[in-house]
Amino acid sequence: MISIPDRLRGGGNQGPSPPARCWAVGTLGPGSAGASTLAVAMATHLGGLVLEADADGGVLSARYSAWLDEQAPTLEYLLGALHSYAGIANVEERLQHLPGGARAVFIPPDAESALTPVTGLVDDLEDLRQDFAGETLVLDVGRVRPESPAMSLAEQADALIAVVRPNAESLSTLMARLPALLQQVRRLVVAVRGDGAYAVADIREALAQQAGSRIAVVAVPEDAHGVQILTGNRKGGWSSWGSERPGTLRYGAGVLVMLLNRPGPEEERATLPAVEDEQPWGAVRPATRFDERTRRSWPEARDG
Repeated sequence: MISIPDRLRGGGNQGPSPPARCWAVGTLGPGSAGASTLAVAMATHLGGLVLEADADGGVLSARYSAWLDEQAPTLEYLLGALHSYAGIANVEERLQHLPGGARAVFIPPDAESALTPVTGLVDDLEDLRQDFAGETLVLDVGRVRPESPAMSLAEQADALIAVVRPNAESLSTLMARLPALLQQVRRLVVAVRGDGAYAVADIREALAQQAGSRIAVVAVPEDAHGVQILTGNRKGGWSSWGSERPGTLRYGAGVLVMLLNRPGPEEERATLPAVEDEQPWGAVRPATRFDERTRRSWPEARDG
């Protein structure tokens, strides 16, 4: 079912809707942690809109090539329509529609072509949120580097979902950048993808000690079966995607959405424990325990 923004619905004097919620999903260090997959999974859970906003280039047009509508507007076209006389009302119904019902706006796969529209989104994001009032925008921002377009988008978003792997390389980057990130973004949530050397409970404890306050940490399994369903590569699989079975990509995305729809960081410490009790944190297997030395700096560890 296509979601129609409030601005396009007729009738009533209900007043203006609040700007669209906006969540940035990205990684912090080298390697691929699966941020694009998670962004699509979250948008699918919501029936929302995912915008590719990675200045290094997009991946979704190749991933969803079998579903691609050549006439659907790109990010560059969408931003152009935002400043046109007609606005984006005529663009909404022509967005890419992904297999699970999420809508999408793609960018080119090369950095040379992607940089201009992504930089334009930095300037126009607030206006776009007004035009998509009542919706949720999920931005796939790629690598969140200091002073990059991704960082600027993360700063404007309601929350940054930092996707990490539970290994020393990924977590050391998160720990090193944590103080700056907490100063720059409105809300930080950490999504831990797959199995690795560190348990989610220990990652949560180490981050809380480093930050001096509680940070939401959610386990999101690899779930190859769920990824196949999400990309439309498994026929007849949508019934299992929607089952919300613990230990699946669908379930992990749902937990993130539930957390993000709850109150902000000030209230998060009071509300999060009840959520934690409901979640399958064992999706990332326990491995290395932290001692006082490892709480100060991530040790060398065996990955896998």
